[in-house]
Amino acid sequence: YIRSGGLCLRNVLCSGPGSSLKCYDCLNRNCENTKECTTEDACLSLTAENIVRQCIKYSDCNFDLLSIKFPTFSGFKFSCCQTNLCNSGHALKMTTPILVLLGALLSVIWSWI
Repeated sequence: YIRSGGLCLRNVLCSGPGSSLKCYDCLNRNCENTKECTTEDACLSLTAENIVRQCIKYSDCNFDLLSIKFPTFSGFKFSCCQTNLCNSGHALKMTTPILVLLGALLSVIWSWI
């Protein structure tokens, strides 16, 4: 499974007061429905026999809790992310913010050397 903790900084640095996270919200592969998260701070994409995309609390993004929440899904894979519509299922959308952050961090480190 994948749990992307590096994106936590996005909520601290980029979100203004009153802004909320938007996630895809559906139970199938062709997902176009979106939802504005109210109390949740992450987006979930869970894949097994079917695909679940929804808002979730980041603290609940672990295999044990998800196994309880989705008992009929066996052998699932999941990812949690914290940017708008990041649970689309497109790997590029999920990895791009990580690569940008990594590139910026390496640039800062390189300038100190």
